[in-house]
Amino acid sequence: MLVQLASLALSASQARLSYDYPRPATTVALQQMVSVQIAAAALLSPWLLRSWPALMVVLAGTLPYVQLASFLSATAMRYALWVMACVALWLLVLCTINLLIRGGRWRMICSALTLLWALGGPLLIYLRLEFTSSAPMSSGAMASLQGGPIISAIWLSSRQSSLAVLAPLLVVGLSGAVVLGWRQFIHHPYTEANG
Repeated sequence: MLVQLASLALSASQARLSYDYPRPATTVALQQMVSVQIAAAALLSPWLLRSWPALMVVLAGTLPYVQLASFLSATAMRYALWVMACVALWLLVLCTINLLIRGGRWRMICSALTLLWALGGPLLIYLRLEFTSSAPMSSGAMASLQGGPIISAIWLSSRQSSLAVLAPLLVVGLSGAVVLGWRQFIHHPYTEANG
């Protein structure tokens, strides 16, 4: 909560974070908020997202901040809802990974890998745009897979993309849910003696 509150306060205070920062600074409040939320969720997922009820609590604490940031940045409600769906899907993926992985060491390794994907994608895109003369990336499903969930959320919030950017997150989330369901079925099969 404190990280989200700090991001919102930074946007509301009109603090310029770089030389060419957009004016007014509140126009990027939504992009800043979802970047902070996605990175913090990847970093803290082994502790925050250990069960389905914990996921519901985290969602209840996360989505209102997306709403506040969208009001601050004057983003249309339909785009804010798609960004909320992206954040919720990312949290669902992280919770599913935590439920599938047994042992604290492996959860930490998965947390490091998800953080690498969440932060490494935007960093590589920035370096590519800054130091090469190539054209910007397209905003399709493959670009979303390369850029990670932060880039997907930013594209959704800035109206530059279709919903295809959610495809990689959706595939990972659904495949994890299938594996989790299969694992639960194998370990606790329904039989006539149980029912």
